[in-house]
Amino acid sequence: MLLRSHAPCDSSLGRRLDGTFEVRDLTTAFAQGSGMRRGVHAGDFVWHVGDITFTVFEGAGAPSPGTQVVTWGGSTGLILNRAASVLFPAPIGQVEVTLVHFSQPARVTAFDSGGNIVSTVTMTAPPGVTQTMTLNGPDIGKLEIECPQGETLLTRLCPAPAGTGHSTS
Repeated sequence: MLLRSHAPCDSSLGRRLDGTFEVRDLTTAFAQGSGMRRGVHAGDFVWHVGDITFTVFEGAGAPSPGTQVVTWGGSTGLILNRAASVLFPAPIGQVEVTLVHFSQPARVTAFDSGGNIVSTVTMTAPPGVTQTMTLNGPDIGKLEIECPQGETLLTRLCPAPAGTGHSTS
């Protein structure tokens, strides 16, 4: 499915989410069993923003059989289950990741294109409070986000081109 922002209404930030969304095994559950009522949609998916690929995993390391974008405690984001990876099509120099956890803090690790760790940041915000973390590296190609209790939302991801990062946070 092709995803495109709506220029008259969406901000330039919204256009950064333009891409494709591949959904497998979609399941919908409606309130009181009626398609005329609100419901929940879940399924396996891979989201490509430009050439950025998001994958969410369960505790055993298998891709998650059901992932959702939800609103918890006033924050809306992608549920990261136990872990997630973000693959960038070309090296970047800096990435801002905004998360909110509702149990135990998440940890974000940036890897270079050779698989070496270049930066690691662990959340310090209390449950229910969003936190933006900046990871810098000369050649970031992948992020891994570990969520000990699976109660973490990704609310924002903002990569910057290679050459913009200055120090490891």
